[in-house]
Amino acid sequence: MSRDDSQNAGRVILVKEQTVRARIAAAEEELRSIDQRRVELLTVIAANREILGYFGDASAPTENAESDRRRTSIREMLIDVLGEAEKALGVREMIDLIAVRFDRHLVRTSVSPVLSKMEARGLVRHVGTKWIWNRMGSSAGTDDPEDGVE
Repeated sequence: MSRDDSQNAGRVILVKEQTVRARIAAAEEELRSIDQRRVELLTVIAANREILGYFGDASAPTENAESDRRRTSIREMLIDVLGEAEKALGVREMIDLIAVRFDRHLVRTSVSPVLSKMEARGLVRHVGTKWIWNRMGSSAGTDDPEDGVE
């Protein structure tokens, strides 16, 4: 291989690296935009549920529902969400489901410690980067293929 061929190969690799970096940057920006839009939509949903209360809609939050919502612990909400899930869930998925189901907007730093305590008690299992309700009991803490997690 001549020196010119070697230099050309180096330029091609540099161009491809720049292209890949640009794709990553674009994807990260799109993800930030999606996250921002998700928060906006959750706010719209919560506001419209409040408005439904003025029409006497039974599905809208009432004062009692508001009080119940405050009393529901993170642990109880996680049990509900994971118990009904058909697959293992990531923390972000759980937070999104809790926001929709309980109209509560949690942060990851509130959820992760509770999941760890639940895992220590054998209630949930950490499978890869996801969590699953431990239907098998506290001795079933393995990442076997039947977990359905890839």
